[in-house]
Amino acid sequence: MSESESDEFYFKIQDESIRETLAELPNIIQVFHNPLYDLNETVGSDIDFMLGAVFGQIISHSSWLYYVRRASRPTPEQFIKINSRLFSKAPEFRTKILEIVRS
Repeated sequence: MSESESDEFYFKIQDESIRETLAELPNIIQVFHNPLYDLNETVGSDIDFMLGAVFGQIISHSSWLYYVRRASRPTPEQFIKINSRLFSKAPEFRTKILEIVRS
């Protein structure tokens, strides 16, 4: 296995994934509010559910970008930094979700 990339490389990928996911946020919210799926009955907090969906999408998109760019996966230590950075943005994502839900 080859050496991992620099932390900054992974942060840039994460930033790209965040931008792409936030652009898709209206679609994520629309799916949640679709009465056909009845998610309001199974999920306690719609905002927390959407926040989890945002985190999942960002993590998935980042993994896809590692693959298409033929980058080595981050080391366990880098994953800790990357995920800490991502989860520290929860208040920002929550605010964005609330802005879209209330509009």
